[in-house]
Amino acid sequence: MPDTFGIIFLGNSGVGKSLLANVLLDKEKFVHLYQASSVTSETEFEESLVNNVSVSVFNIPGLVDCEQSNIERNKREIKKAFQIQPNSVVVFVFGNQGGRIREEDLVAFNALNEAYDLLSKAGSMCLVVNDLNPRRHVDSPNYEGDTSSFLWRHLKCSLPIAFIDTFNPRDKSECEKQREVLMKVLAECRPQQHLMVREIELLAEKVVKLKEEQRSALLAWNKEKEALQSEIKEVQKRYEELKSRPPHVIEKVIYKGCFIL
Repeated sequence: MPDTFGIIFLGNSGVGKSLLANVLLDKEKFVHLYQASSVTSETEFEESLVNNVSVSVFNIPGLVDCEQSNIERNKREIKKAFQIQPNSVVVFVFGNQGGRIREEDLVAFNALNEAYDLLSKAGSMCLVVNDLNPRRHVDSPNYEGDTSSFLWRHLKCSLPIAFIDTFNPRDKSECEKQREVLMKVLAECRPQQHLMVREIELLAEKVVKLKEEQRSALLAWNKEKEALQSEIKEVQKRYEELKSRPPHVIEKVIYKGCFIL
């Protein structure tokens, strides 16, 4: 494998890509703020040399926006990242609303998948569901199993998923805890060449309709999952087994362009 590759964080504005990239790098490289407008408007990346392997961690603007001019800018910046380092691991970050996957994030994923055929290289991709309530299991004991099953069925692909709790970015111990969660899913990925197969197609005027289509898919899942409780519980069990691995087995090691346990 080549001695250089990228880790490209994709997702909409406000889902926490900048913060997660900083957590992975273990330093404050990218600006992350709590505000209504997008913080990142240009592609940024930070190179890190580990064991003679150059790893570039990319922070990219979100895709979906209410203004078409902003969408066009975002498309250019996303394209730039893949041109700079096509040999990459892709990390798509979902936000949530009360634990529920957001429709606009599914819209963005579909548009990027169509442009880069991401799911054909599933081994080089993982998902993150970010900014979750740490006490979600009180009301939803099988939350990870439920959400994983929905995403795998909806995307028709079983991708590794990291579930990241809301945490204080100024607390080193909390950052390290979430970093371990992120490293566990990255350990399952291998960088591959991601080349554009078609231009990203997304019109601001059609976003509302696309979100409604995704909302229908979510509502359909809520009805369907009642018949799939055994499957959901089995996925939850596998998640708990991975989560329970002791911290000392997660190492900050990169070997020939691959994160390994």
